[in-house]
Amino acid sequence: MKIKDIRYELAKELARYLLLHLQEELKKPAGVSDYITIEGVSFKKITEDMISSIEKEFPDVNDKLAYFNLFKHWWTATQAELSVEGSSKGYYDATFKSQNQMFFFKILDIKRNDTLLRKKYEENMQFAIKALRAKGRNIGFETIFSSENKMLPLLEIIVKRSKLPYRACTDILFEQNSFIQRASYRIFDNELKESFKKTDDILNSVLPKYIVEELKLKGKVKPKSVSSASILFCDLVGFTNIASELSPEDLLHELDECYSHFDRIVKMKGLEKIKTIG
Repeated sequence: MKIKDIRYELAKELARYLLLHLQEELKKPAGVSDYITIEGVSFKKITEDMISSIEKEFPDVNDKLAYFNLFKHWWTATQAELSVEGSSKGYYDATFKSQNQMFFFKILDIKRNDTLLRKKYEENMQFAIKALRAKGRNIGFETIFSSENKMLPLLEIIVKRSKLPYRACTDILFEQNSFIQRASYRIFDNELKESFKKTDDILNSVLPKYIVEELKLKGKVKPKSVSSASILFCDLVGFTNIASELSPEDLLHELDECYSHFDRIVKMKGLEKIKTIG
């Protein structure tokens, strides 16, 4: 059996399990499944369209039924990591739009083995993480790592039941799992770097650079004795009258000019700006 054929048959087998789950999604109570998604489309419409896409990708997908509800078993194992504010929901009390879309990617990835598809997946994963967080989900690298690792043994069971070449199929699944872990690591690593940069920018705006560097290295700053120092306190004379005569736009422009010019002098003379008041 050629590897291309193995990939197609494995993708089709997994599609059967996603199809069973999607059909169950449509049967869930109205209070659970009747809502408009962040894409501006109803959850049911997205689910129905995904079912149609699966049947188009695999015309003979309905020739055989899935042995068990993959997502129900997976959810039982992962709901602790994906719970909202510590609450616990059963399979029929929740929908799985983001997970459905990600799993559909897995199926297409196995079938097509396409680099551009993986790049698109990583972009969609980043979007899905932000969407889930907006709903109160505590999503981090550990969450994805844990949930993917709980899904993998279930996929191995599916492979064994399918009678497909076990070693070739598990190699495909392990390689895909490794890609997903790397993609999620890159996303959260970039978030961490951005967070550090924002912190640095805030610290550098209010503290001298050498103090910021010492704080980052040691977590504290050793007091220093300065034998002689001059402190300059500046005020904008007549600011109240000026503010009453200028439009908000002109006032902000004038203040920006003043502060920027002052900052240039500070930098040129090697001074330290302690604080801006007001």
